[in-house]
Amino acid sequence: MITIRDVPTSSRIVGHLLAVALGLTALLKLLDVEAFAQTLAGWTLIPDRAAAPIATLIPAMEIGAAAAWFMLPWPRAAIAAMGALIAAFTAGYAAEMAVAEAPDCGCLGVLMKYEAFRSEGWGLIARNGVLVAAAGAALWIARPTAGSENRRSDSALSETDPTANPARGFTIIELLVVIAVLAVIVSITLPVLRSIRLRSEDAVSLANLRTHAQTMAAYQADHNDAFLNFVPRNTYETEISYGYLTATLEYWDQPHRWMWGLADGYYNGRINDESFVAPGYGEFLGLDPGVTYAGGYLYSSAFLATPEFWDRSTREGSHQYVVVYAHQVVYPDRKAFFSYAERTGIQSQTVGYTESSPFHLGTTDGAARIVETADIDRGEWLTDFVMTWPGLKRNLFEPGVTTKHGVRGRDLVR
Repeated sequence: MITIRDVPTSSRIVGHLLAVALGLTALLKLLDVEAFAQTLAGWTLIPDRAAAPIATLIPAMEIGAAAAWFMLPWPRAAIAAMGALIAAFTAGYAAEMAVAEAPDCGCLGVLMKYEAFRSEGWGLIARNGVLVAAAGAALWIARPTAGSENRRSDSALSETDPTANPARGFTIIELLVVIAVLAVIVSITLPVLRSIRLRSEDAVSLANLRTHAQTMAAYQADHNDAFLNFVPRNTYETEISYGYLTATLEYWDQPHRWMWGLADGYYNGRINDESFVAPGYGEFLGLDPGVTYAGGYLYSSAFLATPEFWDRSTREGSHQYVVVYAHQVVYPDRKAFFSYAERTGIQSQTVGYTESSPFHLGTTDGAARIVETADIDRGEWLTDFVMTWPGLKRNLFEPGVTTKHGVRGRDLVR
């Protein structure tokens, strides 16, 4: 019976590294098996019904191959299985790249996902090619030869007599193989760690959004069902102070400086409360009155004007800047209180949208969720009146902020 200790040291190291690599990739898939299944469902070669079973089978096979290396008395077979599994998945990815066609719907987001799939595919093929080559090299080094039995006998003897078989050093080829596999392990580990960090940030962001939505509900209860609106519309600027901090705000500064209207009564006077800063957003920018964004979360502009103001056919002027009430909301579970403007991956531009990550929303029913950009109404375009109504500063349209039809509209379309 051959054990791990019977194979050459370099093959043993490669086997350990391959097992760790497969274990990490399996862990990443299992952390969000639903997202992995959705990715596979988008493949041309995989039927929709088969995506979920395959998404479960692949990490199970990866864990099984990695476990076989450590637990079963067939180390060469385990290395071969791990190499074959990596090669099979790589071949499937390459085949999908070969048959997948660019989308013809003219959708920028879909096209960008297709391009990302292809660009990431070449990196995956290169990394996996190194792992497969390393597995082949390890098998070659550990291949049975005429002197294998003698080497195993010598190995057994060396356990009792260290001078009987002096240790053999690594060859240049073995060192290069080990270094290459280590580099691939690092390239696999970093995305796993980044994914874990982003998931943690998403959880904190959703908790923050729920807190702010529920705080806004408490504000409504204290103000006859009215939504936050703390800057008078008939003054050009309003000065607000918290201790040594002072902000000079205009009416349409409220969507990104909303915390100045709530901190005193609902956050114990903490204008720099940690929940105001979206995780991953960086330094708290809201402490500088000259900065447009505060901490990543935007308060919906729909609560600062009548529903008619957000319909071009009935928009008249600044007299429509009014306090809005909760009973005017038609879709409480689909109307955003707050949105995460920085990690959404959306950039509002005159040329359209780019998208790279989900959108964080806190809705008027007190819930918070992460949704895809395709599930959100993209809001009302402000260009046609940004220069007409004094104080309206944003020359763009943003999901969850400038809702069509205001509070009567909905940001989530499905």
